[in-house]
Amino acid sequence: MHQKAYAVRAIFVEIPEIQLQKLNISWMPKPTSPDSNTSFTVVDSGSVMDQICSSPQVRLTEFPVVHVNAGEREIIDNRRPVKYPATFDTDGTPTEYATTGVGRLIEVNLKSVTNNIVQFSYHIEDVGDPVWIPRKLGNSSRKIELPSFDSRSEDCSGITLQLNSWVISVGQIPESKDGTKWNLIRGIRVQESASP
Repeated sequence: MHQKAYAVRAIFVEIPEIQLQKLNISWMPKPTSPDSNTSFTVVDSGSVMDQICSSPQVRLTEFPVVHVNAGEREIIDNRRPVKYPATFDTDGTPTEYATTGVGRLIEVNLKSVTNNIVQFSYHIEDVGDPVWIPRKLGNSSRKIELPSFDSRSEDCSGITLQLNSWVISVGQIPESKDGTKWNLIRGIRVQESASP
């Protein structure tokens, strides 16, 4: 099988705001509120992302590497189905079920690579395992458990950057119970595939 020419890597990094300050990354745009995204910033090398990813207290989510040629679209779907009761009768017995994909998905459209300049778009999803939350069934005293899925995703189109560079977006996520302010850094990079 012929090896694809380019490898696309995507990561989510959750990092405490105080840790970003300690790293002295002053160029990093600051989000104004939870779930607000800033404009994208392009980094010329992986050194800043390496520094962020290797920092203490980070929570790192890596997506599968996508291998693609210019002009192609590739999807890697590592989600697995989780089936759960969606509706119940008055006794609390499930009558219908629903299914949600849990895990990671990445879709990359590598539009072109010319003179080391890459044009592409992507879609990434990260859906965590469900947390089962007890709920009262209607007006009765019966309790049922319903799933709550933690999910994050990002779509971006029309990106132009130099080959081997990172494109980064930053968002703020809700404070933890101890009051720690967290930032969510999303990074994606297109680089030449290593020779076999």
